Amino acid sequence: TRRACRRDRARPVPGLLEKTAGLYRDDTLFAPALAAAEKRRALPAETLGLDHVQKARAGARGLLDLPAAGSLVAGRIAEAEGPVAAVIEISGFDTHFGGGADRRAAALAGGLMTLAGALGEGFGRTIIVAASEFGRTVAPNASGGTDHGLAAPMLCLGGPVIGGIKGGWPGLAEASRAANGGVAPTVDARAVLKRLLADHWGLTTAQLDGEIFPDARDVAPLKGLVRERG
Repeated sequence: TRRACRRDRARPVPGLLEKTAGLYRDDTLFAPALAAAEKRRALPAETLGLDHVQKARAGARGLLDLPAAGSLVAGRIAEAEGPVAAVIEISGFDTHFGGGADRRAAALAGGLMTLAGALGEGFGRTIIVAASEFGRTVAPNASGGTDHGLAAPMLCLGGPVIGGIKGGWPGLAEASRAANGGVAPTVDARAVLKRLLADHWGLTTAQLDGEIFPDARDVAPLKGLVRERG
């Protein structure tokens, strides 16, 4: 006869981290590393709320909304030893059915305003870039949504940024649209990023063309985007 093998799942030990921290409190290497790890582990619950974290771990989607993520990122950047760059990824713009692009655009605007406000004085020395991998068609499809277009808006905010529309605006008239019905592109996104990385971070042309954008050596950095450092 066959015997069924039972394997019990490992269960968390209550107070394990506290006991480990006490055991290694005199270790000059491990103790600070464990404290930093525990701080990072608690950061999402402190910022978003424990209920959001629990639901997200259970598989729910869309709970890490942009305003909450913006507050989290701004707080980290403002720290003395915080990161010099951060990435926030959001979804929900693949609007093939039922529209809703206007609501999503409003949510994006509100999230960017929250991020900018949470940066406080740091906004004056920070550049925020909002970009998408593709745009949407101008006209709605038969399902009331929009299909994949071509060009997409690329937004730049922050104290060093010179405002305005860069590279021209082709308009939404049918005659000026791209072949697939999307907005016609006027600026290469790499031209924007090259300018930001060169003027804001001080990267050289050799670094940009040789390491970061090796396939875009012929793309020149966009002019009139970043203010000169005073």
